[in-house]
Amino acid sequence: MSSTVTPKTFNLSTGPATVKVTVRITDTTGTTAPTLSLGHTTTSQSHGFGTATLISGTTKDGTWERTMTIPQGSALGQWNVTLFPLRDSLGNSGSFQTLSTITLSGTPTDTSAPVLVSSTVTPKTFNLSTGPATVKVT
Repeated sequence: MSSTVTPKTFNLSTGPATVKVTVRITDTTGTTAPTLSLGHTTTSQSHGFGTATLISGTTKDGTWERTMTIPQGSALGQWNVTLFPLRDSLGNSGSFQTLSTITLSGTPTDTSAPVLVSSTVTPKTFNLSTGPATVKVT
């Protein structure tokens, strides 16, 4: 297997980062589409999870590509490009692989999770022997 990741650095001040990953995979019986994602090395942020598309060759010897986007405002610093365990048509699989690490710089970021301010659930009790319950969550 061989891979390329472009770009290796990006400034989020200019907009979202678009990362293109290309991998060449060989297998005697044929591989399933590889799954890739981007994950920040010190926060829980991740983007781009999904399968690559075969752009040339075959599942036995082919080149796969996936373009992923990291939104503006995401965590700055190091992001790993992760290849999930490869699988072939017989069910054989490998292990997770970090294909590359990219570096993001730029404007202030949002690395905090959303905060729940309030919630209500009504009704809090009901009798199912009279029929189904309808619950409203606000």
